[in-house]
Amino acid sequence: MRKNTPTDPEENIGIFIWAWPAGDANPKTQLTLLSEIGFPLAEQYSHKVENKTQAKQLRQYYYQSQLPFATDGVVLKNFPAPAASAWQSKQNSWAIAWKYPLRSVLSEVTKLKFNIGRTGRVSVVTEIIPINIDSKTISKVNAGPLSSWKKRDLIVGDKILVSLSGLGSPKIEEVVWRREKREYPNVSTFKQFHALSCLAYTESCSQQFVARLTWLGKQLSIRGINEATWRQWAERHNLTQLTTWLSEQWQNDLPKGKKHQMLVKQLKMAKAQPISLWLKGLAIPLPKLQIERVNDIGMLYDSSWVNSINLTELQKKKLAKWLAEPEIQSILRILSDMQATQPSIAND
Repeated sequence: MRKNTPTDPEENIGIFIWAWPAGDANPKTQLTLLSEIGFPLAEQYSHKVENKTQAKQLRQYYYQSQLPFATDGVVLKNFPAPAASAWQSKQNSWAIAWKYPLRSVLSEVTKLKFNIGRTGRVSVVTEIIPINIDSKTISKVNAGPLSSWKKRDLIVGDKILVSLSGLGSPKIEEVVWRREKREYPNVSTFKQFHALSCLAYTESCSQQFVARLTWLGKQLSIRGINEATWRQWAERHNLTQLTTWLSEQWQNDLPKGKKHQMLVKQLKMAKAQPISLWLKGLAIPLPKLQIERVNDIGMLYDSSWVNSINLTELQKKKLAKWLAEPEIQSILRILSDMQATQPSIAND
């Protein structure tokens, strides 16, 4: 996971071989054989335990002892293990991880940032006085959706306990002290955002619109164009609709240069993508399997086809509402015209 290659070779790198599918049924024999062929660490740090008390004592020992590597808990295994053919990549019935208690550090909220996603969902990120946990500097913590933030009753100046989750992401354990004077930010404007808002660009819609473009580009496998690029185009190059970038005139108006030539090439290639990927990128309210069945825009307006895909009444209402949006209608007309002009490929 290092971002930079070490300048000098390191001698303190080892590997743990914790499992031997179809190996000897005796765990001690397994560990001895592993040591003989050059993997001694598993034998050095494995112990036979016969009851919970022994396991607890060893867990506490490793939790408090200095080790030449980082650990987040111990693993308890039952022997003999099932046949290798029964092993799965996820949970199993013969091993369990017993994690160490989470380490938490106190910090203070310095700023609240509200992010609007492509579906109109608002999430809250808290900026905090930087802290260090397990050699990791943390200055931001996700507080979850707007509803969770309100329930937590968290504002600038409150003190919180921060810990690292199992994947190393910081999370708020609890609010340990709240400012006596409660000054809440105005969040009433966020009511305007929903699943069908910001299908076109305005200054207030910037976040959701750019999130929509980013998602669409991902579904169409457009390479080299990230969220920052979409935002720049929306704010500085008059990208006002979700399909504005399909226009050759708009593409020609972009700054000249090798990089932009490569990006324009990617935009042109997106025209050949299947209609189903366009619909997924536009967040059509249909199940994935049903979206994959659409190969022509006209199918969406065919009541017999819609009835044939066994949608619930609620799903039918959501689809009808989506199709009734003026911006969606405009986009579907563009896609329909684009599909009609695509060269047909004859089968040999």
